[in-house]
Amino acid sequence: EAKSDGGNRLLIDVTNLFRSDLIQIQQRVNLAAGGSYSIDREKTVYNQIKAFPNNIFVQTAYHFTGSPQRGGGLVGILGSLAGGASLADPRSVPITINYNLWELPTNNGYVPRFYDPRVGYFTTTYQDFTRDVEDQTRRYILRWHIEKADPNAALSPPKEPIVFWIDNAVPYEYRDAIREGLLEWNKAFEKIGIKDAIVVKQMPDDADWDHADMRYNVVRWVTSPDNGYAVALFRANPLTGQILNASITIDGNMTRFTRVQFLRNIDPLAAFKQAEQQEQRCCDHHAHNSPHACTVVQDTVQRAWQGFVMMELLAGKRGATKVSEEQFIKDYLKWVAMHEMGHILGLRHNFAASRLNSLDELRNGELVRRRGTVASVMDYDPFNQAALHAPNTVYWNPTIGPYDYWAIEYGYRIFPDAKTPEAERPYLLQIARRNTEPELAYETDEYADRFDPHVTRFDLSKDPLEYWELVIKDTHALLEVLPARVPGAGESYYDFTRYFFGTVASFSTAAVQLSRFIGGLHIRRNFASDPNAQPPLEPVSADRQRRALRLLATYIFSENAFNFPKGLYLRLGPNPYGFGSVIPPDAPVRDFLSNIQRLTLARLMATDTLRRVANNEFKAVDPRNAFTMAELFDTLQGVIWSEARSNRAVLTLRRQLQRAHLQTLVDMLTKNTGAPDDAKLLARYHLRQLRELLAQQLPRVQDTYTRAHYSEAIETIDKALNAQYLLGMPEIRLPSLTELLGIGAGERR
Repeated sequence: EAKSDGGNRLLIDVTNLFRSDLIQIQQRVNLAAGGSYSIDREKTVYNQIKAFPNNIFVQTAYHFTGSPQRGGGLVGILGSLAGGASLADPRSVPITINYNLWELPTNNGYVPRFYDPRVGYFTTTYQDFTRDVEDQTRRYILRWHIEKADPNAALSPPKEPIVFWIDNAVPYEYRDAIREGLLEWNKAFEKIGIKDAIVVKQMPDDADWDHADMRYNVVRWVTSPDNGYAVALFRANPLTGQILNASITIDGNMTRFTRVQFLRNIDPLAAFKQAEQQEQRCCDHHAHNSPHACTVVQDTVQRAWQGFVMMELLAGKRGATKVSEEQFIKDYLKWVAMHEMGHILGLRHNFAASRLNSLDELRNGELVRRRGTVASVMDYDPFNQAALHAPNTVYWNPTIGPYDYWAIEYGYRIFPDAKTPEAERPYLLQIARRNTEPELAYETDEYADRFDPHVTRFDLSKDPLEYWELVIKDTHALLEVLPARVPGAGESYYDFTRYFFGTVASFSTAAVQLSRFIGGLHIRRNFASDPNAQPPLEPVSADRQRRALRLLATYIFSENAFNFPKGLYLRLGPNPYGFGSVIPPDAPVRDFLSNIQRLTLARLMATDTLRRVANNEFKAVDPRNAFTMAELFDTLQGVIWSEARSNRAVLTLRRQLQRAHLQTLVDMLTKNTGAPDDAKLLARYHLRQLRELLAQQLPRVQDTYTRAHYSEAIETIDKALNAQYLLGMPEIRLPSLTELLGIGAGERR
């Protein structure tokens, strides 16, 4: 609009810039709603405009008008953009957007640092066309500008520390726990010669500054209607990777996990749903390469509640340490603060860090307090299950681990004689090549909860198989004592319903984790020149696959699995308040237990699992020690149809499981499931074997249900083995995995 006399100052009219569709919100609204919406210019206004020394803050109240598709998904867009609020009228969608603009620093002495895939940092990337090399991508890590005040001192405070303010909205009783979590990282900085790199201050009640002012890094405290979360956000220079400002937001609801009333929507099948959704989005690198993708608190709420209940009801019986509810919450908050502060320092998740200690070491309170329960707080580590079996230990990880020290060294060690990124590279390579040390293993979101059973969320100990067996045994023990404690005086039977199904959810979690060992591969980031380098992709040993399968056979598929006292089921009741719940009012416990079995079986017999089993078998250096697809089929058929070796009656839960197994084999023959050819071959072989076995037992069986069940199974097998079945017979099928989980269209219905 105008230019100063010298030409170095411009007047630009931005009146409509922040009322326009600058960040393509309209596209997201239409996609989520399945309808057609557009910005209502007259009702889109500026709520706030604030100018600070380092940034300009603009808050726009957008208004979209249009028509949603019948049955459209407006809940999705509101859940992500408007906090899940309800709309008075679906033709009118209000959304508030905050814009923040700040000036990028130049020539401030900051040296960008090269990224190395063996150490987990967020990155900024761009194409540098001046480089005549095959890969022209520049990758710098995101980090703060930390310099020693005294470059010659072995230990010196920084010129400018990272200063965080604790919001005055944080309750008094939790401020120390959050402060301790943030300051825990100073241990890593001290190891590289920087003292008090992080400073934490308390925001006074009469503070005269605004949270939107980028000069202040703040731990905010908010309260949403029914969510519990924590999130780390930061702003960085996209050209250099220098982090300029940050905040941590903690939802107050996360402190309520010890109160079962908060867990309104306990879902015993949640682990299967999460696994299915994770595998569907596993290739979404954009979602994973952002601190916004951290869901540690949302995902730990149920596990934290489970840990508290186990401590309350089991610890005293075993002579284990029992802490107060307040202390349990504070220890949990400190761990969350450590995790989110790690993101603020630039670190990504590390889901390979949980194998630091054995179960015996996790029982050692002195050891755990010194080096933590995991190698990195950037893992999603659960409460310390082993603490239920020993005195004087801790339930939540109390400190940063060996990987965290190493990662901070890579990102923040100062090299006085290196003034450019290229000059730093030789020093960085020497640090990064230590990645083969067991305590420094790193793997992040892209491959988490997929085919490497050591790269998962919420596992613990050097031997995850031993850990998951302990979880299952403790879950059984909890179910034994639960009726004597729940419901308490003045509580409804629905409290027992929530406790029961919340406890049963542990079986789902354990089943999902154990199933990852079958056809599993260990993934490693080491380079060929690293000391003690190992294969980048190596099949899980046959012994460990067999052991995982035996655990599933024993605790999920055997005749004794889920053999709980029937009196438990008479204590299940509907929700007296009428709130929506995953658990129907009639509490169909058989269906839920059956679905745990069926969904576990579906994972083991899934196309991807069978494909990996076949490929691992092919790659085996010694075929005699390979875990084979034939062994998988033999084991499952043996344990699932164990009654067919005698004239014993087949009970209802077992009949459900056997039908699911039979249908799985039938589908391999009659449908284009994508299963490997050897799987189809084995399916036909086992169907013939099963038919022969059932035909032998049918005349000897007295139980009417079992006779009908065997007769139906024989008829189904005959149809599957008969070519006419493909041409004209009606399809016999059970619900698909997606239908069982309620994902997709079924969930919307």
